[in-house]
Amino acid sequence: MKLNNLTKGLLLAIMLTPVSAMAEDSSKALASFAKLNIQPWLQDPLILGEVRKQNEVSKDFSEAEIIALDEKWRAVVEAGTDPLIKKVISGKLADFLRKKNEGSGGAIAEVIVMDAKGLNVAATQAPSDFWQGDEPKFQNSAGKGPEGVDYGAAERDDSTGDYIAQVSYPIVDPETLTVIGAVTVGVRTAALD
Repeated sequence: MKLNNLTKGLLLAIMLTPVSAMAEDSSKALASFAKLNIQPWLQDPLILGEVRKQNEVSKDFSEAEIIALDEKWRAVVEAGTDPLIKKVISGKLADFLRKKNEGSGGAIAEVIVMDAKGLNVAATQAPSDFWQGDEPKFQNSAGKGPEGVDYGAAERDDSTGDYIAQVSYPIVDPETLTVIGAVTVGVRTAALD
């Protein structure tokens, strides 16, 4: 049976409607979870202080320097022995993030805090790369100003089999009302049901 373009278009619209409705419901559930469980701690003095400190260190980094750091990170991340990786996954802020993770009842899978350039400041575990600034999670949150937010699509985590959706927010300095960094939180979609 040969279908004309109008019929093909209608069939496609019918097939995609439930998927888009499910995606919209998922985004709403993620937004609701984030509003209650993530946004309240984005103004914590520890987060603000550590992001401000790293911004002082990275403010003059060129793109070439950032790319070199990112390439180095990617080359050694599996071993986890590089001092830069250790700095990101240890210390007071990383411990704070792990406590938020543990206190979520398994809903939060990971947390990454970034500086104004999208470089990792602290994380619950070592991210696969050091520079998040070239990714939508940073560009659509911190890159869009104080009201920016990015809801990532749920993806299967190969190591756990869980489906995880990332939500990213800018970190806003309450004194200057400017974006000084961003946070990305991976949420297990099963916790949103």
